[in-house]
Amino acid sequence: MLQIAASIREFGWTNPVLVDKNNTIIAGHGRVLAARKLGIEEVPTISLEHLTEAQVRAYVIADNKLGLNAGWDDELLISELDALKEEGFDIEKIGFTQKELDEVKELEKENEGNEETKFSTELDRESNYIVLKFTKDIDWIQAETIFGLESTFSKRANGKPWSKGVGRVIDGLKAIKKIKESINEG
Repeated sequence: MLQIAASIREFGWTNPVLVDKNNTIIAGHGRVLAARKLGIEEVPTISLEHLTEAQVRAYVIADNKLGLNAGWDDELLISELDALKEEGFDIEKIGFTQKELDEVKELEKENEGNEETKFSTELDRESNYIVLKFTKDIDWIQAETIFGLESTFSKRANGKPWSKGVGRVIDGLKAIKKIKESINEG
């Protein structure tokens, strides 16, 4: 909540609280608590009266899960955070600690030199599988979309979610068909 309060203080109110037809908070609990801490008595809201009770419950889950799935372009993130630090901006106001920034930099060092994997439309006739391994979350998201894969996450040693570097084995013939369909649609 302290980070949210710092964000509101720095940037102003940029994200309204979502409420249902009974004015019960659907999304924005942390913003409301931060507003109270800052002495703000009224906050902007958007009413989602059109949602059923099941949709409200589903939205609460989706709102949190989709944020977790978003991922980062680590190279761009490091560049932007470093630039902000050089300008004297306190990166903790945007939710990052120095320790987290150091972890991202360490991962980037580990992945240096890894070329982006290119898909081949040729499949070895002896094998009927493909191993997918990516180092960037966006590549995983694209592969999951193209191949209709379910999201999977492993955990780092420190318990934080981490999908980078984890390989997946998929049916090669089906994958090639999906790749060709994707190329033809694009």
